[in-house]
Formats: sequence, structure tokens, C-alpha cells
Amino acid sequence: MLNLENQTAKPSLFRDLHRGPKMLVLPNAWDVASARILEEAGVAAIATTSAGIAFALGYPDGQKISREEMLAIVTRIAAKKRIPVTADVEAGYGDFFHDHLFDERGSITVMRDVVQLEAPLGLMGWIAERLILRGYIKELLIKRNRHIRSVAEGEDWKLYLR
Repeated sequence: MLNLENQTAKPSLFRDLHRGPKMLVLPNAWDVASARILEEAGVAAIATTSAGIAFALGYPDGQKISREEMLAIVTRIAAKKRIPVTADVEAGYGDFFHDHLFDERGSITVMRDVVQLEAPLGLMGWIAERLILRGYIKELLIKRNRHIRSVAEGEDWKLYLR
């Protein structure tokens, strides 16, 4: 029986564990039995292992197990535990492409990032992609490119060449 009150409290608890004074260690579980052993050992939270789940079900690692099978196991693990569970779902079963295009403009070279993203998980993935992921990736690329520019235009570039 799924305890909805416990399930809704887990995200806050998981966030608090990340902010706590002690380092958060996330041992890996690959099925309900391994998760139970970890919970009974007293860990604060559990992470699933996509490779471990795939191997336990007879698949090689690397998104060879279907998204439905992976999510079914992860859901079963999370539903049976009183502690937070974070899921490693391989590459997320979505599509992500990132490339760099370089254009010569006079005496300078301009780099342009090309990103194509399609979040998994249907409507929920689509909402997360538009509300969170696109903005996050854009901001990440802006910060990264500022850093690359400051290194290239300053003296720090020498630290990267050997």
C-alpha cells in the first residue's frame, strides 16, 4: 500500500539531506531487496543504479532496457521505501544533441552552440523541458562561454596547453 503522505514528504527530506551538515552518501540499489537491505542498514537515502537494474534483468548497460521496464523497477523501489530514492535512468530516454559551430568574422572566430533537447516522460517531460531545462541549459552555456572567453582573452589559456 502506497503511503501518499510519506511519498509527498520525501522530496523535502531529500533536499534537506543535500543541505545538511553531513555529506550525503547515496548507495545504489538495483531492486526492492537491495533497497531494503540499505534502508535497514540505516542509510538516509538511496540511489538506483541503471546498470545494476539492467544487469539484474539480463540486459547490458546503455539504455538497452526499455524505459517502461526501468521506470517500473524504480517506481517499485521508491514505493516500498520510507526514505528518499533518487533514480539513475541512464541517459533519461530522451534526446539531447549539442554541437559547436564556428564562423569566421573578419579577424575573429565566433562560436555558436547548437542544442536540441527533447525531454522524456511525455507531458511531464515536456513541461519540465519548457519550464526548467531550456532555461537551465541556456544559462549554463552562457556562463561556460563567458569563462571560455575570459580564458582565451587573458593569460589563463597557457594553463590549458602543455
